[in-house]
Amino acid sequence: VGLLDDELFKDGNYKFAAARYTKALGHCGKFVDLSPDDEEEVQTMKVTLNLNLALAYTKLQNWDQALRVCNDALALDANNTKALYRRGAVYYE
Repeated sequence: VGLLDDELFKDGNYKFAAARYTKALGHCGKFVDLSPDDEEEVQTMKVTLNLNLALAYTKLQNWDQALRVCNDALALDANNTKALYRRGAVYYE
């Protein structure tokens, strides 16, 4: 997740930020034969990307997609506080 994505988000370009996060998630799936440490790093990045994507979808009021990616983050890290909070916020809407 780079500075460009952060700038897109800060400028309110949520649709483009969501597209970048989605593309980055796709790239995460291309890694093979990773060491345990590298696998953990990729998993952490996937959680982060899903959380950023959930926030972008929330800003776009795309509740179904926001819920889906919150659940994807929680599938990777069931106790992630931010994912639980974002999912709760989606349910509240």
